[in-house]
Amino acid sequence: MPPPTCKGPCTRKLACGHACPLKCHNGNCPPCLEAVTRLCNCGKELMPNVFCHKTSYNCGQVCKEPLGCGHTCTKVCHTPGKCLVSLEDLMENGCGERCGKMREECGHRCQAMCHPERPCPQTPCDAEVRVYCKCGAKWVNVLCKSNPARPPIECDARCAKKQRDARIDRAFGTSEDFSKNKDGIKFEYYPEEAIQFAQENLAWVQKLENTLTWLAGNKLSTKTYSGLSAQRRQFLGLLVYEHFDLDMCTYGAQGQKRVTDVFWREGAKVPEVLCSDIAVAISKGIEEVRRESSMSSIFEASVFISNVPNGSNIDTLKKFLAGFKNEMYTEKGSSLSSFKVHFYSRQRAKDALSYLQNTPNQFSNATLVHHKKEVGVRQDEEAKDFGMEESKWRGPKRGPVEEDDDGFTTVGRGGGSRRFF
Repeated sequence: MPPPTCKGPCTRKLACGHACPLKCHNGNCPPCLEAVTRLCNCGKELMPNVFCHKTSYNCGQVCKEPLGCGHTCTKVCHTPGKCLVSLEDLMENGCGERCGKMREECGHRCQAMCHPERPCPQTPCDAEVRVYCKCGAKWVNVLCKSNPARPPIECDARCAKKQRDARIDRAFGTSEDFSKNKDGIKFEYYPEEAIQFAQENLAWVQKLENTLTWLAGNKLSTKTYSGLSAQRRQFLGLLVYEHFDLDMCTYGAQGQKRVTDVFWREGAKVPEVLCSDIAVAISKGIEEVRRESSMSSIFEASVFISNVPNGSNIDTLKKFLAGFKNEMYTEKGSSLSSFKVHFYSRQRAKDALSYLQNTPNQFSNATLVHHKKEVGVRQDEEAKDFGMEESKWRGPKRGPVEEDDDGFTTVGRGGGSRRFF
């Protein structure tokens, strides 16, 4: 029969020096549950409010101690000096990471497992690179296969269109004012999907743009990204190739962990307008940003569509304006039956407005709003030309072009102008 117990505290001292917190009991005392502060296993961080009886405290930080093979330890918070079994085992079998040394034949990283004191295997390189045509308008992603002198791909209809557009620009770029300001009015064209991605991942996009800005100003610099989702890697490629004029290379076959290196190349630059700037401007509203700064120059003009019949949504509008894809950003208006379409180019906004008003559709009740005066064209001439175009539109007769104190030029209906946004 066990000895009787009372209702008083146990009072027995544990091995750690704390008193047993239980009431009088038979048998051994449980492990100490006193909350204490202890140093973690690797000694980098103090761990507050941990149970006294525990003997291992993990802070969650990666070790990162240099190893004899040239890599760093990837274990999480362990006892110092326990990074590997032995130096002999490390030099014989490697640490388990990919080699990462630059291959002599192509300059890409070796993807074989760590092989200390042995040369890299002479296998075809599996790095994914971008190959352009002669004029640079067309490109494809291919595997390097240790062939750095790969010939360019063949040009196609897109190249012919690019060359034709260049000839048109040279033919009509005769305005003295336009020639003087041409470099200053080039805008960064971001696809609508990229802007939406930036709005949904604004903090990550801003951090990425800061890194790419640093890379553009530092020769021979490289930044490595690992574990990116397909969507983030696609967005990274858009910024690297189309806007910062950097270069990148992706390692790892399908199903493996993919690593992307972004590095400096000749001609690298920082775009005048960042994608995150446009995302912020869209979120805050074009007119509000216009009052704070000159950020409304991101979009030269916008089309405001109102009184849209029930059953039509923003996807229907985007499909109808598919010919202007990547030249606009579409968002819902203040009411359920209205939409806003922002255009990088004023001329394309005029083309879209003409298309909306001269083609049978449910979005014909549209109004154009300018955000910036057109370089090389006098304002009175512009209004005159604009009025001539306007007279061809179907629907109610519209009033004159007016400009308010904030610089917004609004085309109103007969009897007065209206201001939107």
